[in-house]
Amino acid sequence: MEPSPCPTAADAAAGGGDCNVDESDVLSDYDVVPLTGRDGKISEHKSLPLFLPRGIRYDAATNTVHPSASDGGAGDDGGEYSLDVVDDELYLVPNAGHDMLSNIDARALLPSATPQNSRFGFARAKPSSLPAPDVSCIACLGPFRTGKSLLLSRFLQSSDTFKLGRTLEGCTRGIWIGTSALLERQALTGVKSGNNGSESRERPRLILLLDCEGMDDPVNGTNESNARISLVCSLLSSVFLFNSTGRPDRGSLQSLSCLQTIRRRLPGERGRQSLPSFVWVFRDFFLRLPNKKGGGQYGLREYMVDRVLNPTISDSVDEEGGQVRRNKKRGRLRAKGNNDDAETVECLLSDFRSFDTLGVRSPAHSGGAPFDPCDMSRLDEVCWQKFSREFRSDVMNVLQTCVEKADPLCLGDNGDESI
Repeated sequence: MEPSPCPTAADAAAGGGDCNVDESDVLSDYDVVPLTGRDGKISEHKSLPLFLPRGIRYDAATNTVHPSASDGGAGDDGGEYSLDVVDDELYLVPNAGHDMLSNIDARALLPSATPQNSRFGFARAKPSSLPAPDVSCIACLGPFRTGKSLLLSRFLQSSDTFKLGRTLEGCTRGIWIGTSALLERQALTGVKSGNNGSESRERPRLILLLDCEGMDDPVNGTNESNARISLVCSLLSSVFLFNSTGRPDRGSLQSLSCLQTIRRRLPGERGRQSLPSFVWVFRDFFLRLPNKKGGGQYGLREYMVDRVLNPTISDSVDEEGGQVRRNKKRGRLRAKGNNDDAETVECLLSDFRSFDTLGVRSPAHSGGAPFDPCDMSRLDEVCWQKFSREFRSDVMNVLQTCVEKADPLCLGDNGDESI
């Protein structure tokens, strides 16, 4: 059975609808822009590798990766490709994502102002006179084969920006970056008219997207590679988007053991004060949340903190801001369970800028019928409008939460210098 195609332009004109109508509502203040280089060139690929494990090489001609050749074989460089080559150390990939970022002309991303922009309250301005945009970044991590790449692609109103695998084995290796990004629409002018007629310049946000190798892959993944990728993403991102399946329980903390490495590599509160916001998404979530003892139903985040992470009662959780106010006398959190769980809980609730938990229901057809196994392996070929409204609504909620929390990346000891 072939996946349902998207409506054509003629279908849309006849009332067939727009495949991207959902994101246009949630991301109405943003445009999807290609990351154009100083030479005016745009990558022909939708994503490029940024970091890869040492045991993996990149073929720029095909934009694919392969295991490194071992000595004495018959590969292109005199070696034979072998899965036995394992090296978890990450390297910055040449002729790929890093080169693209190094060559970006940020101001060239800002289109000239048009008369239509006047409805946004902006005055006209030339791109050359505008401030370069602030840079934010959303990185998506989590267990392999849980739908990370599809979820991340939806930020760019696409389903295949990041490659989806067709088999049980994980598809993504290392860390990949999209060759397009989200640019705040005020970037069309960058100059906002004040109430008194004066002009105030505001730097728009440019949001980059990182797709990461799936954790727990029995063929490619190791604890060391998980930890390295998580550490890199925690330093490069504004939002640490963790995607997993199932329900929130203490067992789900096992997939976050990589956070312990982050704490140990960034010792002291000063070293961890620039960690991003943490957004935990539970895929295929359908269970009804229980009622609280005092009445009323739990929210997912509230349930996660109160019933799963379970900090001691002397620690006060600020539900509005997602922060934990620690007992001054004790100075740290205590979580029930083993020491590893306690360290993971403390990292989640104390080290990250904020903590949120969201649920996404299983993908289904617009009529509510579940996808068959064939379609489930090719969701990137299914028109977005053909997904159920409930699934699209849940995904939109994730997009909106992440974009709102994607603060500009900062440099300096006090984190007061935007990149």
